[in-house]
Amino acid sequence: DILTNDDFRQERLAQLELLDERRLTALDHLQIYQKRIKRAYDKRLHERTFKVGDLVLKENQHVTKLEKRKRGKFAPNWIGPYIITHTYGSGTYRLASLN
Repeated sequence: DILTNDDFRQERLAQLELLDERRLTALDHLQIYQKRIKRAYDKRLHERTFKVGDLVLKENQHVTKLEKRKRGKFAPNWIGPYIITHTYGSGTYRLASLN
C-alpha cells in the first residue's frame, strides 16, 4: 500500500481542498450565529432619547475599590439627578447638576 509521488500529491491536494471547504463552512456558520445574536440583542435594546430640560440619573462609574469594600453591594449605582442642558446627537448630552 505504498503511494507513488503523484498519488501522494493528488491525495494531499484533495485534503487541502476539503480543508478549505470546511473553513468556508465554518465561516458561514459563524456569520449566521453572529446575525442571530445581533437580532436577539437588538430585540431587547430600548433606545431612549431625552430633551433639553429632562431630569436624568448618571451611572456611577467611578466607585473606588475602597468605597466598594466599605459599602459592599450597597454602594450607589446611580448619581444625580442631573438636568440636560444641551443635546449633541447620537446619545450625547451635556448635563448640569441641580445644585
